[in-house]
Amino acid sequence: MRLLTRADLDGVVCAAMIMEHEDVSEIVFTHPKDMQDGLIEVQKGDGISNLPFHPNAGLWFDHHDKAEEVEEMPEGVRGRVDVAKSAARLVYEYYAAQDLHKYEDMLEETDRLDSATLTMEDVLDPGGWILLGYTLDPRTGLGGFRDYSMEVIEAIKEGKTIDEILEMPSVQGRVNRYFADGEIFKKALMECTTEDGNVSITDFRPLDKTPTGNRFLVFALFPDSDVNVRIYRHRDASKIMVAAGKSIFIRTHPGHIGKLMADYEGGGLRGAGTCPVNASTAEQSIQEIVNKLKH
Repeated sequence: MRLLTRADLDGVVCAAMIMEHEDVSEIVFTHPKDMQDGLIEVQKGDGISNLPFHPNAGLWFDHHDKAEEVEEMPEGVRGRVDVAKSAARLVYEYYAAQDLHKYEDMLEETDRLDSATLTMEDVLDPGGWILLGYTLDPRTGLGGFRDYSMEVIEAIKEGKTIDEILEMPSVQGRVNRYFADGEIFKKALMECTTEDGNVSITDFRPLDKTPTGNRFLVFALFPDSDVNVRIYRHRDASKIMVAAGKSIFIRTHPGHIGKLMADYEGGGLRGAGTCPVNASTAEQSIQEIVNKLKH
């Protein structure tokens, strides 16, 4: 079977463990929104991990918001869907096999990163599996994930330690870029972010290029805000992208970000989401979103 998963640490760890127990012919990396919008072909019997369900799936693991609504697995579908810190945790528990015990340390760190149960040090000076996770996360913006993610999956399956993985040339290259770009990203955040009550607002539109970096850094730099709104250019000049996310350090925001973004033809999860808004009315839409996030 093919396995559809995300290219982040959770998706990669899911893939490594599933491949220990299933005959996986191909791994397809994709995004949740592409699955929701029907942009990805799902063949009969495909496995899906860390992504929304598709009727053609023969195997499914997921732990996101929709998992709360799944009372039982669809008929004929193996796997597990439940509330958990990571989809990888559900894979581990589903197979409950001795040969997966070697992944326990990695799994604990995957839980921490995917649930954003992180320390300030994890954000400002990361190391180990958390650092590797940042280099895998498409939202960090380092690009070119398919070959890189496959290389990491193979290293995990081979039993390499995290220190050995971080010494791999491809990983070292990304780690170096992560820290170099991180300084540029930090400077841009400080210059482009304002605060309105409990909301920090980062407007990258004046910049020639949207900088990329650790998506949690804004919460370390603006610790009094419990939610951030990020504004940046869309590839379609008639639109502006708006992304919102709850702070990982102040977990007091009561709203459901994904539902709010859905009101503006976007989507997401309880803690984060995105939406496109018309450039001609962007200021009004952005102010509406900020006002709805204030409390």
